[in-house]
Amino acid sequence: MKPKWKLGLAFLAGVIVGGLASGFFVGWHWNRTFGDWYVTGVADQANVAREIYAGRSVQLADRIRSSLPQYVLAIDREFGTPESAHYALRLVRDVYEESSSEMPEEIAGILGALPTRPSR
Repeated sequence: MKPKWKLGLAFLAGVIVGGLASGFFVGWHWNRTFGDWYVTGVADQANVAREIYAGRSVQLADRIRSSLPQYVLAIDREFGTPESAHYALRLVRDVYEESSSEMPEEIAGILGALPTRPSR
């Protein structure tokens, strides 16, 4: 009877130590990933501000607009255009309307299928 008690205690200690080690690893990994994401976001915002102050706002807007189809296609492919994405996709549609640019064919169907804006 005594060996089973020690074996059970050893197993329980192993589960606790393993759980703590896993928790520390996941927490460390999450902080590192979030930190990288946050730093990238700050760098992106600083770059946008720098381009605007350098008088290259039109070129910046054109570069951003040229990458929008990739984002729209990724949202549609990966997430299936959920309701939570409608706001972002409407903003993309607004970019093309405001810039008087022709909407690329590959995203015209996706953006055209958006429901009308909810009234406020």
